[in-house]
Amino acid sequence: MATVNNEEPCTVINVYCDKSGERPCDCPFGVNSEFAEVYSVLPQDLAVSPGANLPGQVALFDQSVHATANIDISQAAVNGKITINKAGWYDIVSGVSGSLNPLSSPLSAWTVSLFKNGVIVPASTIANVTISPEQKANEVPTDTFVHFMAGDVLELANTSTNILHLTAPILGTNAQTVSAYLKVKMLKAD
Repeated sequence: MATVNNEEPCTVINVYCDKSGERPCDCPFGVNSEFAEVYSVLPQDLAVSPGANLPGQVALFDQSVHATANIDISQAAVNGKITINKAGWYDIVSGVSGSLNPLSSPLSAWTVSLFKNGVIVPASTIANVTISPEQKANEVPTDTFVHFMAGDVLELANTSTNILHLTAPILGTNAQTVSAYLKVKMLKAD
């Protein structure tokens, strides 16, 4: 694509963006942006967290929509690891459809959290409660900003004191649901 007046066409929607980085880009992702989306349609049983702010079993993502060059999703289906290879601030959106079974009395909450290099990400833990054995899944989403250095690893893990059952519900729907998803979008490069 041609460069015009020190501007380069946006590869997403052909809007011109200033290459100097001084003018905000009109593109939804920007010329040099990074983004990825992975998800799972498989049921998963995530093992319990061994202690406060420690990851239990990590969710796996067997499907992908897209990933740009600096977000490595090659291990997402194997061990749930997503490697960020470009430093900057990212918007991370994640969610699961989960439940506890058997239920305890009193009812226990279940939680999932994001982890960067094995350390819990502040403001990323979301809780839900299964209120009936018939309840097969509650969705719990989270959206948080995270700063990454090149080579940092992102994971989504169970932080509950119980096994968390992730399912892609089928009863009552004609569409394919997901058991877990994760979206990564760069907001600002370092």
